[in-house]
Amino acid sequence: MLTETFVMDCARCESAAVRITHGHANIILCAFHVIRAFRKKTNDKILKTYLTRLVTAETVGRFNQYYRIINRRDRSIGQYLSRYWMARKTMWARAFYGDVLTLGNSTNNRVESLNRQVKRYVRKSDSLYKCMYKALKWSEMMSTRRSVEDQLIAGRYYKYNAPQRLIPLLNILTPFARSKVLYELKQMRFVYVEYESGDWLFMVDRGQHYEVDISICQCNCSMFMMCRYPCRHMLLAYVKRRNLTGKLYQL
Repeated sequence: MLTETFVMDCARCESAAVRITHGHANIILCAFHVIRAFRKKTNDKILKTYLTRLVTAETVGRFNQYYRIINRRDRSIGQYLSRYWMARKTMWARAFYGDVLTLGNSTNNRVESLNRQVKRYVRKSDSLYKCMYKALKWSEMMSTRRSVEDQLIAGRYYKYNAPQRLIPLLNILTPFARSKVLYELKQMRFVYVEYESGDWLFMVDRGQHYEVDISICQCNCSMFMMCRYPCRHMLLAYVKRRNLTGKLYQL
């Protein structure tokens, strides 16, 4: 599985430039920009809702369902999608991300927001020396701010109810990943095992069906496929198969 992923705007020239230097990297189009491009094509509020769902649908079945609804409601929009977007749906449709590692990020708005902050300090008329000076001062100011925020976060105290055997796993995760796994642990109450077959556990989660392969410690849910930290289905598999703990550490 490739771990190098670029999230960028919809312009083909940008993805073509990345292909030159990073030919084997995954390219994901910013979900916000894709949705905005789709919604500009119609004034129908209901159709706009289905266009948004088309981008964010997590299963191929749901994606195909929304695509059929869009075609029936407005054939011109369906033709537009078919002509310009469907050939590269693996770059913008969440249902077709496959094994692409995104760590849960599907937009580059964070970077664009950072660019706006830099533009507040740097002007077009500035000399190169002044640009460098302002950029370094801004970076120093942001580093100080982050240091203060880190100290505040470190001083907070949280109490979680987690199985004792999961504590070593939680301790090796970053604070962000740990919070995500603990949230998944909380959501585990909505999941149950439908049946087991060898190394496979087949689960039902709020009407959706998922499969966990214990031999390689993988789940086919979008959460695990995109973020690569233990999802609630794998945590339930841990409860059912206690020998899974060691494999979880290798993720």
